[in-house]
Amino acid sequence: MNRSVAILCFAIFLAMDVFGQAQIEFRNTKHNFGEIEEEGGPVKYTFVFENTGDDTLKINNVRASCGCTTPAWTKQNILPGDTGYVIAQYNPFNRPGGFNKSLTVSTNAEKQVTTLQISGKVKPKPKGPKDDFPTPMGDLRVKYRALPLGNITNQGWLKRNLKFIIRVKRK
Repeated sequence: MNRSVAILCFAIFLAMDVFGQAQIEFRNTKHNFGEIEEEGGPVKYTFVFENTGDDTLKINNVRASCGCTTPAWTKQNILPGDTGYVIAQYNPFNRPGGFNKSLTVSTNAEKQVTTLQISGKVKPKPKGPKDDFPTPMGDLRVKYRALPLGNITNQGWLKRNLKFIIRVKRK
C-alpha cells in the first residue's frame, strides 16, 4: 500500500512539473538589416516573444557573440500569455563588410536556451585625406610618424619620393 501511494505521489509530482512550465516562443529568431552605413551609427532590432506556457517566464541572461552587439531585454517576469522583448543593437563603426552575429537567450522555460541571429552588410565610409594621411605634423599630414628614408650614406645623393598633404589657410 505504501509503495502504491509513493508511486502515485511521484506521478503527480512529474505531471505538475510537465504542465506547470513556462515556454518561450519568438515571432522570429533571425533578422537581416540589409545594407547599412558605417557612419550611420548603431542599428537596433527588437525580437518579440510570448510566454505560451502555464508558468511565469524569466529571462536569466542574454549573451552576445561579440562586443559589437549589445543586448537589452525584458527584466521583469512574464506571465503566461504576456509578451516580452530582446533588443539587439549592432555597432558598425570600423566594421565594413558582411556580418552574422548571435545572441544566446537563457530562460527558465522548458527550452532553456534560444539563439537569435542578426546579419547584414556594412557599407564602408568614404575615404578622405585624413584616412590616407592620419598623422598630423603642424599643417602637414603624413602617412607614418617616421619617414621611411632607407639607408643614408655620405656616398652621394639620395633620392626618395614622399607623399604628404599640406593644409593651406586662406585669409
